[in-house]
Amino acid sequence: MTQWGKGQVINDRYQLLEQLGHGGMSSVWRAEHLEQNVEVAVKLLDPNLAQNADMLARFLREARASASLKSRHVVQVIDHGIEDGNAFMVMELLHGETLGARIRRQGPLGAEQTGTFMCQVMRAIDGAHQQGIVHRDLKPDNIFITSDAAGEYAKVLDFGVAKVAGAELDQADGLKTQAGVMLGTPYYMSPEQAKALPVDHRADIWALTVITFECLLGKRPFTGDSFADLVVKLCTDPLPIPSASGQVPLGFDEWFCRGTRRDALRRFTSAWEMAEELMQISRSAALGPPRRAAVEVAPAASQGRGGVRQELGAPRPKKSGTIGLAVLGILAAAGAGAALAFFLRQGDGARSAVDLAPAAVETGEVLAGPASPAEVTSKPRGPQF
Repeated sequence: MTQWGKGQVINDRYQLLEQLGHGGMSSVWRAEHLEQNVEVAVKLLDPNLAQNADMLARFLREARASASLKSRHVVQVIDHGIEDGNAFMVMELLHGETLGARIRRQGPLGAEQTGTFMCQVMRAIDGAHQQGIVHRDLKPDNIFITSDAAGEYAKVLDFGVAKVAGAELDQADGLKTQAGVMLGTPYYMSPEQAKALPVDHRADIWALTVITFECLLGKRPFTGDSFADLVVKLCTDPLPIPSASGQVPLGFDEWFCRGTRRDALRRFTSAWEMAEELMQISRSAALGPPRRAAVEVAPAASQGRGGVRQELGAPRPKKSGTIGLAVLGILAAAGAGAALAFFLRQGDGARSAVDLAPAAVETGEVLAGPASPAEVTSKPRGPQF
């Protein structure tokens, strides 16, 4: 098995020029496409992990999933394969910074910029959902802000833990997601992910809602001193009210409430729907004062009633021992030891073990440059940003 380095040529056409970063699973290089005389980004799976069938399958699945999405707002995969036992993925080379880096550098982005970037991301993710692909690890550091002559725009990165529907890809990969395995980054996980339950596209809708909150207010809505504390916030504590943390556009409290309903069936039905509503909200220049929004909580199944309305953020009566037992059950389902270790590796701005190249992001030159594949347009649906 070859240990790739500067100057070496992969697949007789991609010459490695400079390592942009190295993560837990892979490294990313700036390279030259010798036949086309253009620069590209090459992602190389760690040679030790290439010996692991599941890791190799995950890497190839990411390549296939990304290559199948022809959207201006998804990083474009040009080529992928295995050479001398090493797995590689060739992508457009991007110049700019991640959304996470932008928020850390600039703070809150404001309603207009948030609406522009996040609606682009939501529509790209909606295109993935229509193809049966669920990202499962959406976060600010997996969204890249780049630019062209028309201005700045967003691209979705890293489908490394994506869930692909249909037997064709799954059988080809030979990869099966085991029940009780937690995938994703804790701060942006839906309650069902935190409990290691089966997920669908609505887990991405939760994450997109949380990221939008962070864009507008410059901080995460769900935090904790430990993984157990974070699980309580995600699964049992009253949901935060965006307007209690700062100024947000009128209507955003209700939008956030719908995107973070713990009953996944009651969230937005699609990422496109949430983008359409966010676009209308972000176009309003009015910023509302702090206010309290109402949210319906699930009805008691035994009583068969239509539900009880409860104010978001209102204190709940304490139930001795109930929350503690619930958290223990959740942690047991998620695999507490592994989940806690995973959480402890995460800090503000830190990456998960599936990230592409942590160091590359801060250099301002990572994964992919301008390309203009056709936007995902399965059916005409309203104005585009």
